[in-house]
Amino acid sequence: MKFSWKLLNQFIDLKNTKLEEFKEKLTLCGIEIEQIENNIALKDKIIYLNITSNRKEISCVANLAKEISIILNLPLKIKYINLHKAYLKNSLETIEPITEIKYLKFYSINNIKNSSSPSWLIKYLKISDIKPSNLWHNIEEYTKIKWGYTIKILTIDTLEKELLNLNIKKHKEKKHNHYQTNSSNLSLIPYLKQQLFDYNNWYHECYEKILLFALNENNHWSYCDENLLNNYTYAQQDIINIITTFTGSTIGKPLEEWKTKICIESNYHIQIRKSRVHNILGCTKYKKLKSLPTKEILTTLNKLTFNPVYYKNLNIIQAKVPNNRIHDITREIDVIEEIGRIYGFNNFFNKLSLNNIKGRISPFYFQIKKTRTLLRNLGLNEVINCSLVQNNIYTNFERTIGLHNFITNEQNSLRNNIIENLINNYKYNIKHKNPRIEIFEMGKVFEQVTKNQKTETMHLGGLIYNPNFIRTNWSNKAENINWFHAKGIIETFLEQLDCKIFWNKKFQKSDTVNQAIKNIIYLFHPIKRIGIYNLLNKKLIGIFGELNLKDNVSETNKKHVYIFEINTKELYKTINVKNKHLKYNIKPYSLYPSVTRDISLKIKKNHHLTEIKEIIFQTNKNLIKSINIFNEYYDQKSRVRFIGLRITYQANNRTLNSTDIKNIDDSIKNLLN
Repeated sequence: MKFSWKLLNQFIDLKNTKLEEFKEKLTLCGIEIEQIENNIALKDKIIYLNITSNRKEISCVANLAKEISIILNLPLKIKYINLHKAYLKNSLETIEPITEIKYLKFYSINNIKNSSSPSWLIKYLKISDIKPSNLWHNIEEYTKIKWGYTIKILTIDTLEKELLNLNIKKHKEKKHNHYQTNSSNLSLIPYLKQQLFDYNNWYHECYEKILLFALNENNHWSYCDENLLNNYTYAQQDIINIITTFTGSTIGKPLEEWKTKICIESNYHIQIRKSRVHNILGCTKYKKLKSLPTKEILTTLNKLTFNPVYYKNLNIIQAKVPNNRIHDITREIDVIEEIGRIYGFNNFFNKLSLNNIKGRISPFYFQIKKTRTLLRNLGLNEVINCSLVQNNIYTNFERTIGLHNFITNEQNSLRNNIIENLINNYKYNIKHKNPRIEIFEMGKVFEQVTKNQKTETMHLGGLIYNPNFIRTNWSNKAENINWFHAKGIIETFLEQLDCKIFWNKKFQKSDTVNQAIKNIIYLFHPIKRIGIYNLLNKKLIGIFGELNLKDNVSETNKKHVYIFEINTKELYKTINVKNKHLKYNIKPYSLYPSVTRDISLKIKKNHHLTEIKEIIFQTNKNLIKSINIFNEYYDQKSRVRFIGLRITYQANNRTLNSTDIKNIDDSIKNLLN
């Protein structure tokens, strides 16, 4: 559709609005502007609009101006009057038989002196691609373009035909193309002659006109709202002014009748959940992670004349849909779409924000994760074994938790250590000719402390076997890993974990507090084993040593295998968790040159170098940058010691001169004497 920029400015002031901004905002709000053409011949701008099927009410300039005033937040030049229900009248018998007509208003046009159309009227018709004709036809088309209403300017003969056509159209829709006429329309003609014209001068009827305003179901809905009546009132005044101004005629007293009493107010309400608005529209761009405020929602609905009522306790907004929008606003989502359209969809995020919010990680889990990472970086491979094991003859049965109704005999109890499973992994790999076995496992172990008390703790176990671990040179044969290599790996791991521990070969009597560790001593070599202790409370937390090959490995593979097991809960207690902040100060480099002086000082035998540096720095801390010793000389005859110091002077705000350096040298001599 095409609209005139000048005609639009009769309703709303757009002089200070930029065309690009105007086009962008309307397009974002669902009114697509295809083009704005500057027509030099018509001295006007032509707006090409693409209006959707659900917004057909914007087909006239008046309704388009209302929509633009809401979108651009600009006031209308026409102030609409609030009509009251008392303004509406009940129907009269004269128009009751015409079933499709809701409202009729007749004006008599007398003493017509001119019938030529003004140039501006022809220009507006050409913009809308309407071919100009006579004055009366042009006024009818202009009214439709500007106000969206169909009026008729007729003679008494054509009025009769028009009323018949109105009635026929109604019956055509309902009777499926069976045309019927209503003879009651003919009774209006004498009535209009008597009411609108002087009946004695009726012979002048060919020189007179009747201006007909009719509201029917074919052009509008079966109801009318306050805005419709307001538009109709202004449209009537506008047309009457045009006719009287350009024809020089006089307008008689109108005959106005309503068929029925029409309800102005809409009773159609929609409830909008505030949470639903936030979920659909999302967060606004200008307020980080904040949804549209309630005040802004209510303001937008008021602009749309939805008369919202907010129920704070229920977080629900009740909106009253105006009659001119009932055809397309029927659901909650429709109202939310209108809120987003007027507020601006570009003001919301067009995609969900990616908030990678991590949950709280417990310190214990963090240390477990760190432990696995450190051991993998040291070259060990992590394995996972089942917690269900088979009891053996070396196990302390009193501290083992057995199972009832176990599936197989190999899984008849819960494990109380990690190393036994690792030894089984070792045997399996040796059987399959895999010579390099460097593995660890972190898992839970279970122990029967007393008859009614059972414990479940996390242990770390490892096994290291590598017959080709190291060679002194390429000509020699690779050697097996030894005690020092294996212990060095564990020490490196504990150092990287920042554990405060110490090693002790002799197990103490107080070590019974960690019975789970002592229960696996039989797996270690009786001599080649060592305990890992907490440095603070001297508590046994783990054990490292060589595997006892006598009872655990076949005779064909009697090589050194090193194993360890540590209680991780007790191990993490030894970690220093204090935050270590760097105590560094960042300062810019001086832009001025430095001066270096070498001095020789005679000092006593008991003088310490640190004391000498402190004394020199006291002379002038701001100018002395560094002090270094480059030489020392001791005279055996005189038993006197001399040291050579290289002092660097530099200022941050100026270049040093000889006076500054001389003053510092004198101060140093005075302090050292």
